[in-house]
Amino acid sequence: MGPDTTARKVLLAGLWWLTVHNDTREWVTSCDTCQCAGRPLKRDFMPLNPSNAQELFERWGLDFIGPLKPSRARRCRYIVMVTEYLTKWVEARALVDNSAISMVRFIYEQIIIRYGIPIQLTSDRGGHFVNHII
Repeated sequence: MGPDTTARKVLLAGLWWLTVHNDTREWVTSCDTCQCAGRPLKRDFMPLNPSNAQELFERWGLDFIGPLKPSRARRCRYIVMVTEYLTKWVEARALVDNSAISMVRFIYEQIIIRYGIPIQLTSDRGGHFVNHII
């Protein structure tokens, strides 16, 4: 409901203390449920740029998950995941690190050899995606 509405309800309930407005503002801004239910701020809006794939396996989205707790057998701490935009097909592999070399090896072995050279790769512009190797 927001800090002002919450403070008003506290006052209407017959409660009052010197810092009621500051306390309700602090309480509402630290409440996870309130933050999820509230309206998004205007500054959070970003323009949407639709990416419509026309052919199979021409556009892929890439991302890393991790660092995770390492596996015992292979000491893998990251998962690389790619999603094909048209079919939503997902390819994933556990990796020891999130380096550009590991990413290139994964793209070559799992995407290019199996599905052909993609027209577009979309990422979050992490250092392992934006470099001279890729």
